[in-house]
Amino acid sequence: MSTADTDERVSVQVTDCGRETADAVFRVLRAAFPGATEEEDHEGGSAGTTGGDRMVWSLVVDAGSGDPAAPPVAGDPVGLGESVEAVLYGTVPPVRRVRKALETAFAAEDRGTVPGEHEVEVRLRLSGRDGTS
Repeated sequence: MSTADTDERVSVQVTDCGRETADAVFRVLRAAFPGATEEEDHEGGSAGTTGGDRMVWSLVVDAGSGDPAAPPVAGDPVGLGESVEAVLYGTVPPVRRVRKALETAFAAEDRGTVPGEHEVEVRLRLSGRDGTS
């Protein structure tokens, strides 16, 4: 894969939640960026790997494939049953677009940014807009 192919890709990891909550976050990203691809597990669902007692759900977003301001899928209400930690990793402009999509759909608390030479890591705490997790 060339650098041009990967410049628009953003790795998104969601932790501190169950599969349904991770899927709610990923539905928003798939609606905004149709080029999103899930890492698959043996059962064909979202990838989940354990880190101690936590589950990590992963999605790779092609941030050049859509519109971060796109509304969620019609008739599919976006809600989170619990607040979650989201980590975005990639080059700066695509990470900004993915962050905007998440901030459009959820209440997002900035948990820090780690700049790199060519990439950036952004940590967000996402919760429902109505003040509930």
